[in-house]
Amino acid sequence: MATSTSIRSVPIEDLYSRWGADYDQGKVNNMQGLDDIELETLLPKFLSLVLSSCAALNPKIVDFGYGTGRNTLKLLDTPNATIIGLDATQKLLEVAARRCQERLATLMPISRARELYCEVWNPLIIF
Repeated sequence: MATSTSIRSVPIEDLYSRWGADYDQGKVNNMQGLDDIELETLLPKFLSLVLSSCAALNPKIVDFGYGTGRNTLKLLDTPNATIIGLDATQKLLEVAARRCQERLATLMPISRARELYCEVWNPLIIF
């Protein structure tokens, strides 16, 4: 006897909200592993370019798809920077805000980002 499976569409924000706090917490995720490898070399080069091109200014760095702040944690030791994390999923932003605030608390004020903002933003919604 064959069984039928119903397939239904679920908004992406709902999926990430369900995934939420477990998204990058000790689970094997090949895409995240590749991301970590690439960021080891690309992020320092990027930050060097940003800081050398606006050394007298306070750089603003926007992280689209902020998620749980996994990659933003690597930006928090950019002196005088304003970091803006944008994501469509409130649950992930809550995890990110907590993790980033904990990390900022461990850094010396002179060698860390000046400001951190976490905002809900969905690029698929047109105003």
